Amino acid sequence: MYVNRFEQRSLAWAMMNVAAPHLAPNDRTWLWVKIGAGDLENALMTLVGICMRNDAALSSDLAAALRDWLGGYSGMQLAADFEPYVGSTHTAVDVSDVRSTQECSHIGCDRFGSRAHRVPTDRRDPAAFGDRTTSNTTADGLRPRGYVRGLSP
Repeated sequence: MYVNRFEQRSLAWAMMNVAAPHLAPNDRTWLWVKIGAGDLENALMTLVGICMRNDAALSSDLAAALRDWLGGYSGMQLAADFEPYVGSTHTAVDVSDVRSTQECSHIGCDRFGSRAHRVPTDRRDPAAFGDRTTSNTTADGLRPRGYVRGLSP
């Protein structure tokens, strides 16, 4: 079975954010260490169990990612244990993220708000970089013979 470790790690951190209010500080630290060390399967099993016992609400994206992760364990005891929770999980709806299509129909709108993106430009102020036209070069732009960088001719 192929496991995308990046997606699994992202799922673990997202589940950690949901489970954090239900954890003692020592348990939270221990789970941070497990996730950071790469013991993602055990950390996720623990986090899903904590969320299940505390009936924590999951976002729709997180619930879908959790269903996908558990799908990799179909036919195993792990999937059987957590399937009732994942199948009936109620999702928290973030109303602030819902926008009309007209509000973000212009090009500069990013997906997390109506703030326009900064467009990088290649305009540079020559004064900001100093006057490089009168450096140690001749009229044709070549350095004189015997030029040593850092020493004046």
